[in-house]
Amino acid sequence: MARFTLPGMYKRRARMVFLHEQHPEVAKRAVALAEQSGGRWLEARHEHLDRNWPDLLILLDGRSPDKLELSRHTRGKSWPLGPDWESELQQRIAGMIGGFRLLARLDDSSAPSQ
Repeated sequence: MARFTLPGMYKRRARMVFLHEQHPEVAKRAVALAEQSGGRWLEARHEHLDRNWPDLLILLDGRSPDKLELSRHTRGKSWPLGPDWESELQQRIAGMIGGFRLLARLDDSSAPSQ
């Protein structure tokens, strides 16, 4: 029986922006953690300068992304953080990267080359 495979789903790294209005250093730390553990899968920024750039906008300060003007392709998420925020960020980012890896295994593809 021939095995059906889809063409590689990852043409480029996912683009994400982390924002925290009151404490931008938290967003900067999220970028560092994301790139450290998943740099093959994603590009991250802590500033939202170009609304057409990100695939995912993650608000770390509890705000809802519903009131933001996002590009049609950008998905907004809210990750409110507690006192152990750095550990929470590490867990959430690891879960997200695990999801990328799982989808790539299902697709028989690998991390994007760009």
